[in-house]
Amino acid sequence: MLLYSRFRLFHLSLKKSQDMVFSFLTEAFERIGGVLHEIVTDNMKTVMDKPRTEYSSGKVNGKFAAFAKDFGFEVRPYIAGRPRTKGKMETHRNF
Repeated sequence: MLLYSRFRLFHLSLKKSQDMVFSFLTEAFERIGGVLHEIVTDNMKTVMDKPRTEYSSGKVNGKFAAFAKDFGFEVRPYIAGRPRTKGKMETHRNF
């Protein structure tokens, strides 16, 4: 589990495309030597078609869901509009 690790990976990109996210995650999995069981994300449009809220589980983008299934990890988005949850996770975020 990397949640409490201080390991960090960064990738600078001028694009916010889904292909760039896929490329980064693939490279990250190669660098850490495996795939995480779960990835916590914000509600960015490259991942979510409908944001997760307190009243809705949201909808993960079909292409991203297929990518996650192929790699074998679960996608758990933050709850939109709840900064205390996101802030807590960002203090433990790994990449």
